[in-house]
Amino acid sequence: MDSYVLDLLLPNGECGALKYIAFGFMLGCVTTFLSLHLRSSLPATKSADDKLREYEAWNHRVSSITGNSETGIVFAKGSGLKIIRMDDNMAKMLGFSRNQIPDSVHSLIPPGLRDAHKSWLRNAVSSTQLPGNLVHPLRNVEVLSHSEKKIKVNVSIGILNKDDAVSDECIFFAMVSPVGGGTERDIMNEKNWRGAIAHMYGVNVAQIVANGDLPTQESYDKATVLFLDICNFTRSCMERDADEVAEWMRQVHNEVEAAIHRHHIRKIETRGDCYVCVTGTNALANDAHHNQVERMLEFARDTSMALRNAFDTEIRVGISTGPVTISFIKTHQFAPTMCIFGDTVCTAARMEQSGAPGHVHLCKLAAERYAHESHLPVPPLHRTEVKSKGVVPTAFFSCQRGRFLLLGEKVEGVVTRQYARSDSVEPG
Repeated sequence: MDSYVLDLLLPNGECGALKYIAFGFMLGCVTTFLSLHLRSSLPATKSADDKLREYEAWNHRVSSITGNSETGIVFAKGSGLKIIRMDDNMAKMLGFSRNQIPDSVHSLIPPGLRDAHKSWLRNAVSSTQLPGNLVHPLRNVEVLSHSEKKIKVNVSIGILNKDDAVSDECIFFAMVSPVGGGTERDIMNEKNWRGAIAHMYGVNVAQIVANGDLPTQESYDKATVLFLDICNFTRSCMERDADEVAEWMRQVHNEVEAAIHRHHIRKIETRGDCYVCVTGTNALANDAHHNQVERMLEFARDTSMALRNAFDTEIRVGISTGPVTISFIKTHQFAPTMCIFGDTVCTAARMEQSGAPGHVHLCKLAAERYAHESHLPVPPLHRTEVKSKGVVPTAFFSCQRGRFLLLGEKVEGVVTRQYARSDSVEPG
């Protein structure tokens, strides 16, 4: 659906980007899965009625998965949205008995939007503007109950069979879950939803994102950026089938995400097998400025040891400290994309690329910042060849040994030598 339709369904600014997140991730993805499953698994000989019954059975299974036994489903046909089936949950939610089911979904839409919605849908179907694979999540939509009372619900809308031409013969479905009236479950769901947003974007901008607005960019004079990469990922993908790679990466990401939460790290983005994170922005609870490098180093070590012991997976980590700017880019997806810019980011990436498996590679400024935070001497600095940086002083932390490497100690794939004051090197 385009923005015009969303404006019709969600008036008064209810169409903010985050309006998709809570219900979109829960039901939007699930309905996509169910649609694909049914389209591929139902024999061609099954009647439309058989398909609807099986779809209802799947809906009840979805309800048990999502933890919401109140989720209902309704099926409607053509541009008139003639209701051909409504399950018991849906009927109960709206206060209808079995012999009171309304003729059309249009009668469930508030009067002020009904005519416009009818006209748009009729034109869209007649001109085949609706995509056949439509699955669209909507949040906080108002519908009318049997007593004409407005009820707020979350809805995920789709077309039962995308292989059928979009016409007056196509069957639409809607999975509907009540937002509620302040019950304990509703309050907990709202709390969990806002907590997830705060974890994704930081508490400072969570409310802005939740309101559907685009946050302003953030600038920091001194923050710490980390790049984490899975070693030999490409080779592993060539040696394993896709299902094995998917399961392996699911387990890896679960470990990394848990460590991010434990150490109060702000994740910027995930690029396949690579994580980009930052500390020192005070965006999360306990993301303090005074121990930003210490926490990042502890996070890297914990993650490295956990992945090595559990999945025989090695990581390579680079850390840099300096000025950064965080920007939010508007997208047509669920929410803004968060990006981070600055030479500090480029340096962290170079530290990771020129690092070694099982080690954290720190630029000079990050090493000095660690010494300041921990009240310890500056770690030994090695002369290291770094792409686009030349020979620069850097420090290596061994995750397995739990300490910085001494001068002269060898690192796999990296040549390290003692850094003499007479050497001409760029500052780290």
